[in-house]
Amino acid sequence: MVIAQARLLPAYRRLSFIRSFLALIFSWTAVTFAGLFWFGVTHPTGWRAESFGVLTLISVFIGAIAARTAIALRQGQLFPTPGPYVNGDSASMMPLASDISGH
Repeated sequence: MVIAQARLLPAYRRLSFIRSFLALIFSWTAVTFAGLFWFGVTHPTGWRAESFGVLTLISVFIGAIAARTAIALRQGQLFPTPGPYVNGDSASMMPLASDISGH
């Protein structure tokens, strides 16, 4: 999973920020936890230093997404803009019969 996700990093960097980037946190933290668990069970040479490195990387990653989310929230880019029925008229929210039937 790490190799597959790492291969996609250049593509992720080219994309503009969207709310669904928050979902990346879950997959990367799951991979991090699995790696740290493996380090803790097998104790390979240098496992403590590698554990701190992995924790640093995931912390920076989560911090970057949190910062970008805060920026998007402040700029009003995090939530979609209201639709044409912003005046509270519930009738304008109902589709017309012609819209449903296609005629």
